[in-house]
Amino acid sequence: MGVGVKEDIRDLPVGVAMIVGITDQPLIVDIRIRRSEHGGDTVKMQQRYVEEEPDSSASAYAMFQPKVSKDEILFRHKGADAVDFLKYPLWKISIKRKNKPSALYMDGMTGEIVYERDGSLERSAIPKEIPTIRKEPSELSFAGLSLEPSIQQDSIHKKLSSWKLEPEKIELVYYPYWLVKKKGKKTLVDAVNDRIDTQATEAARERV
Repeated sequence: MGVGVKEDIRDLPVGVAMIVGITDQPLIVDIRIRRSEHGGDTVKMQQRYVEEEPDSSASAYAMFQPKVSKDEILFRHKGADAVDFLKYPLWKISIKRKNKPSALYMDGMTGEIVYERDGSLERSAIPKEIPTIRKEPSELSFAGLSLEPSIQQDSIHKKLSSWKLEPEKIELVYYPYWLVKKKGKKTLVDAVNDRIDTQATEAARERV
């Protein structure tokens, strides 16, 4: 192993590893804390209440199930000044498409359509189809910060009317993020998919 490679290893951030000997060039890979269960049996997914810490002020919300713990975020972001749980507002719009129930999600801060692609959230101003989020929110109790939506229901009805969509129901739900503060910079990390969400960070910048 050359001196240059040793220097590169010292400069690697926490959570990143270098693998040598497999290819001609070293491979740089991300390492995460194991979250999957052991054994070969199918893991049964179920809705449940999640509590960060006992807190009498925590109340139940319709929210997507967080999968990334605070410990994992602290491991990833060494030297963070603060890490807080944040409930980000989405409007869940229930519609019928080809006589089948479907759900459309709208960002409560920007009014953009929120959908899931390749394991991360994306946003679009105009839906070319009916994109959605594969997971469903459930009633969860989790202490933390929450954002009040800037976009209200009257604005939603106007947008849906322009898209020729008739909603059956509109309800406020929350998407979980970890708000990481480090050296004066604020970043929102998706607590479901474990990815930095730059669009949500920008939308919430003046509110958190």
